[in-house]
Formats: sequence, C-alpha cells, structure tokens
Amino acid sequence: MSQSLAAGAPARRFGWYRGWSMVGLCLLAQMMGLGLATNCFTLFLDTWSREFHAPISSIALAMTVFSISCAPFCAAAGWAADKFSVRWMFALGLLLIAAAQVAVGFVHAVQPLIALYVVLAVGVTFSTSIPAQALVARWFVQRRGLALGISMFGITAAGMVFPPIVLAMTGAVGWRMTWFIFSGVIALVVVPLLLLTVRDRPDPESAASPYLKGAGEAAATGPTLTTREILSRPAFWIIGLSFLTAFMVFMGVTVNLKPLVMSHGLTAWDAGLLISAIAVVDLMGKVVSGLVVDRLGPRAPLAAVCLIAALAAAWLGLAQGAPAVVAGFLALGLVSAIWTPMAAAVAIEFGQNNFGRAFGIINVFATFPTVAAPVLAWTREQTGSYSAGLLGLAVLAFLGALLALALKPPKAPLTAA
Repeated sequence: MSQSLAAGAPARRFGWYRGWSMVGLCLLAQMMGLGLATNCFTLFLDTWSREFHAPISSIALAMTVFSISCAPFCAAAGWAADKFSVRWMFALGLLLIAAAQVAVGFVHAVQPLIALYVVLAVGVTFSTSIPAQALVARWFVQRRGLALGISMFGITAAGMVFPPIVLAMTGAVGWRMTWFIFSGVIALVVVPLLLLTVRDRPDPESAASPYLKGAGEAAATGPTLTTREILSRPAFWIIGLSFLTAFMVFMGVTVNLKPLVMSHGLTAWDAGLLISAIAVVDLMGKVVSGLVVDRLGPRAPLAAVCLIAALAAAWLGLAQGAPAVVAGFLALGLVSAIWTPMAAAVAIEFGQNNFGRAFGIINVFATFPTVAAPVLAWTREQTGSYSAGLLGLAVLAFLGALLALALKPPKAPLTAA
C-alpha cells in the first residue's frame, strides 16, 4: 500500500459526519484522563517537595514509574480496543483514574504517591490514547491524518486549559481539594457523557460516507496479523524508536518545566502560562502534521518532528535568559506532534484490523521517555545546570530523525511477514 492511502479529499457531502463527533469525544477522554495527573504534574513538584520533605528528583520518579507501569498493559489495551467496546474501556478506565485521584488527595509521603501513579497508569492505558486512536482509525480512511492529529491533541489539550485553573484552585482551596474536584468531574460528568455518545463503529448511514472510501479502502481492513508478524516488520521498529527519541525530549523537559523556568528567573505563574502556550503550539503542530501526513505520508513529518526535538533540546541546553528559554519551550510544543505521524504510519503499515494491537505495542515505547525526567533533575542537582542532560537528549533525537528517514511505504502491508 502506498502512503497515498491517507491522501485525497472526500467527495462533497452535506451534513455532519458523525466520525468528527467521535474525534471530539476521544479528545475529551484523553484530556480528562491525562490532564491533572500528567499535564499538570510539574505544577505540584515544589509543593510536594516541601510537604513530603523530599527532593524534586525523587518526586519526579512518580512520572517515570507511571510511564514504565503503562508498558505491561499497552499490548493488552490494544488487543482490547480491537476486540471490545471502546465506550466501556473509556468509562471503566476513567472511573479508575477518578478513584486514584481521590486517593492522591490523602497522601503525605512520596512512596504512596508513586504507588498511586501505578494505579493511574492502568486507568490511563485503558482509557486514553490507545482506545481513542483505534476508534478514530475505524471512522476514517480519507482525512485520517487530520482526524488522528486532532484526536491526538487530547494527550496535551489539558495543558492549554488546566494550568491557570489548577494554579487558581490550589491557591484558593489547596492542592488536595483540587484533586478531589477533578475526580468528581470525571466520575459524574465525563463518564456518563461518553457512555451516552460514543459509538464503537460507524453505523449503516455513516458507513456510506466518503470519509470511509478511498483507493486503499479494501486493504485498509485486510487480514489479521499475529503479534509475532507485527514485531517482525522493520517498519515497526523504525516507527517506535524514532518516536521514542522525540518523545523523550518532550517528556523529560515538560516534567521539569516549572523548576527549569524558575531557574531562569521566571515565576510559577509564568510556568503555568507557558504550559498553556506549549499546548497551543502543540495543537497547531498536530493539525499541520495531520494535513502533511494526508498529502505526503508519515515519513517526512516523523523525521521533521525528531529534528525539531533535537533543535529544541539543544537550544534549551544553551539558552541564556528568560526570552530564549520561552522560545525554546514554544518550539518544544511542536515535538508533541510526533504522535500524529506515528499513528498514521501504524495505520498505513498495519491497517484497521491490526491498528489497536500494533499501536498498543508501539505505545510501550512511550512508557520509557520519562526516565529522562529524573535524570535531568539529578543532573541539575549535581551540576547546577540542565545543560548536559538536554544536550544528550538533543543527540538522541537527531539520531531518531535519521532513523525515521529509513521508513518506506509497505509494498504488501497486510500480508503475513
């Protein structure tokens, strides 16, 4: 199948295509599942450090443990997304997240906080990116890159909206009550909404939509591959490893965002506003990368985002002064767009019938980049600077860009390896 599978515009059609509603619901599920615990994690670091009498590097381990804990469940979540109702995956996973967030509000030490981030990892794995992108892949053949890009924004969308809210709430009612309130919104508002509105597959009326038609339509479904056949494809490793290098930059830096920007003379409010600004850039990056993927295929965008990650890390490692740091963080916002060409590459290589499992397995690569977070914090504690760690990440991301250029369109994407 050529990379043109995702290209082309659907025929003109009047009325609203329900698939776009599914994209919006997937964005919401990811936003609420990831928002407080991950997107706003950096905003609690200094408070937890004071209250728990622990260094920031120790608390940052919670995010590393969270990501690594996701790894054993990624393949299972992908398999479940191909076999079971995504609607119920959203609901059950988000309810587990809500329960864990209530428990976080009661912790008084680092150890139980880290343990609860393991519980959060289970809920997040089964209710956010993996089922969401599997659902979008079912609803789109045409405009798949754009649809995936918008849905993928849910991973960081909360960073646009929540930081000022979280900072205001923690100032007014404290950080513990903030976690309780977010938990209540998830359990009492978001979960019922998703149960009422999410549809796992296109209905008969939607199935006739031009969004589900195209030159590669028949091949887009194709036979089911085994896990061994998925892992045997060189493209699997090219996609996963190049994605890993860029995402390592993004996660390593964003987890340390607040102490990093404050080390350059900025304030906590500046950090919150910067998280929101990064999210705005992230949205633009995901939409633009989706449009480029629809036209050119995923290889060029995948390599380009890895290169941007390398440049952003190097810039932040060498930057002097607040304006330069702000510019580096805004460039970092584009790095999260790596999710769009990665998901599109998986869809093209493995097809709809295998997307959930292949995407779930590749998500294992997303569980290790937060190792960079405590390493960066430790580097700062030992040397007084983040520079060495950031420059090391820049080198890795540049190697990822070179690797992404080796990605080729599969000649026979859905035959057994």
